Amino acid sequence: MDKKTAKQLGDILRKRRQEKGLSTRALADAADTASSTIVRIEQGEFAAPRPDALAQIALALDLPASDIFALAGYTTPNDLPTLSPYLHSRYRDLPDETIQQIETYINELIHEHGTTLAGPEPGKDEKDS
Repeated sequence: MDKKTAKQLGDILRKRRQEKGLSTRALADAADTASSTIVRIEQGEFAAPRPDALAQIALALDLPASDIFALAGYTTPNDLPTLSPYLHSRYRDLPDETIQQIETYINELIHEHGTTLAGPEPGKDEKDS
C-alpha cells in the first residue's frame, strides 16, 4: 500500500474510532492488538498491516472487514466492499466530497427504485422493482 492509501485508511479508521468514543488503547484492547499498532495505522505509517489485525479492528469498530480490506488494497474472495471504500480504493485521487456526492446520488436513484445499497426493501422482491 502506498503512503497516500495508508493515510486514507488511517484517517477513516481514526474518524470511526472517534465517532465511537474510543481511545486508541480501548480500540487496541477490543481488537486484541498493541495500541502502538493502532497509532501507526491511523498515522498512515503502516504500509502492510496484517489482514487479521485489520479484521479485528474492523470488528471492534463495527465496520465491514471487506471495506477495510478494500481500502488497504487486500481482496476478499466472497465479499464486496460497500460503495465508499470501493471508490476510495479504485479512484484514489477523487476528493472525499466527490465520493460523498456520488454516494448520495446513487442512494437517491436506488431509493427511487425501492431498494438500498444493502438490497431490496423488506417485503419487496428485487423483481418487484
